[in-house]
Amino acid sequence: MARPTIQTPEIIDLICNRLSEGKPLAQICRSKGMPGLRTVYDWMEAQPDISACIARARDVGEEVISADCLRIADRPKKGVETVTKSDGSSETRCGDMLGHRKLQIDTRLKLLAKWNPKKWGERITQELTGKDGGAIQYEDIRERNLQTIEQLSARLSGPAAGEAASPAASGTDPEPDPGTKP
Repeated sequence: MARPTIQTPEIIDLICNRLSEGKPLAQICRSKGMPGLRTVYDWMEAQPDISACIARARDVGEEVISADCLRIADRPKKGVETVTKSDGSSETRCGDMLGHRKLQIDTRLKLLAKWNPKKWGERITQELTGKDGGAIQYEDIRERNLQTIEQLSARLSGPAAGEAASPAASGTDPEPDPGTKP
């Protein structure tokens, strides 16, 4: 049977009901008799009222998922764990499946944070302070930079590196070469 591509109010209601139960849209669209994920996104893009209906259903579904996390955390789940020892024998332990419950909760919380980071993501803040926790001090360095540029420019416009300045330019007589006779 082909996937439906014609939008009907019944299909939209069914999608929204399942979303409000905490089911992901991709999972809903993989169900028998449901439109493909791309088709639903096309409907959402073409009609803002469908997009708004799906957004509201997702909000409700996120609350259901968060409540599910509390339910999982509050109810121990008994299970059996078999451990193989180094000598090849095995040992069976009965008890709470704490690791499994932690994985279920973490997975749900990470999905919520990815789907709606403003609501479910970690809030990270930064605070900048100056010396000893005081206000940040700002300095206008433009004037100092201009002076540095002028000094460098003056040096570069002087005699080339390795050349001696001409006696006329310096205003002094050249010293005699010690290896020559006057």
